[in-house]
Amino acid sequence: MVTAHIGQAVVVPCSTPDKPPDLNGARIYWQGRNGKGSKDQEVMQVFNKGQKEGNLVNSLYRNRTRFFEDELRFGNFSLVIDPVKIEDDRTILVVFYEKDNKSGFTETCRATLQVAARYQKPELNVSCADRVGLAKVVCDTWGGFPQPSVSLGLQNAMRQEQEVTPTVTQHPESGTFTVRSALLVNVSKGQTVTCSVTNPTLGETVTSSVSAPDCEGSSHNPGNETTTKTETYVLMILVVSTAFVITMVVVVIVFCRRNKSGLACVQNRAPGECRVAGIGVILSPSEADPETQELQQGDNAGHAHPHPSQ
Repeated sequence: MVTAHIGQAVVVPCSTPDKPPDLNGARIYWQGRNGKGSKDQEVMQVFNKGQKEGNLVNSLYRNRTRFFEDELRFGNFSLVIDPVKIEDDRTILVVFYEKDNKSGFTETCRATLQVAARYQKPELNVSCADRVGLAKVVCDTWGGFPQPSVSLGLQNAMRQEQEVTPTVTQHPESGTFTVRSALLVNVSKGQTVTCSVTNPTLGETVTSSVSAPDCEGSSHNPGNETTTKTETYVLMILVVSTAFVITMVVVVIVFCRRNKSGLACVQNRAPGECRVAGIGVILSPSEADPETQELQQGDNAGHAHPHPSQ
């Protein structure tokens, strides 16, 4: 089993003690059967009686494979694949060798190629959920191959880990995976939350850790900031509207009370004068209402000067 990294070069080793006595009489074929279900072996490289025959190489491997021509006479039939592609995963490489025209072909080497790509360090986010004491843990990673295993853990007195089933999408060109894992967990403030992503082919694990926020005293999700702002604006509008209504009610009450005192005629005024209380307007007798005119006439009659006695 040979492990190769996507985008890099890999050497698939092959050697034999049965060295060819004369390269001009030797024939070597490197053939591969792709791991995606292909039953046919595709030609990867050909050396025929002292010459390369690149025209026989399959298009999948053309300009990507080569052998060490100077090492053939020493029995080194290793093959270089550069760069490695995702299509090379699980390819079975077989080397057929004929020492001379009389010996016939024999299988000299066989190897399986497994392809991998490293995952990036996870981006880990922990936020309070809608329920008190619960936190939503989201772990993202990308650029890896094949699909990883993901586990989320809480660090307290004892380390607790839980493997989760992630959501996986594959890049249409590179073939690498983007992975998202999400989980609701009970946490306490300051607890360490960890996300671990393991590449099964490389046997590598990348990890990220963060401290949990205080989710025990609030059922509010920080992700709902828009809702909170809207509620604040509505509350402010209600307060301003209430204050305006109260102010208008007070103004109306004051105005009504002042008018209730009405048009009060001051008796010590000259006939025909009537002052509106609090306004300072002088009304002529013709402008006063009939009741006011009647009061004024009675007042004048009661205060008529007596004629001098005869």
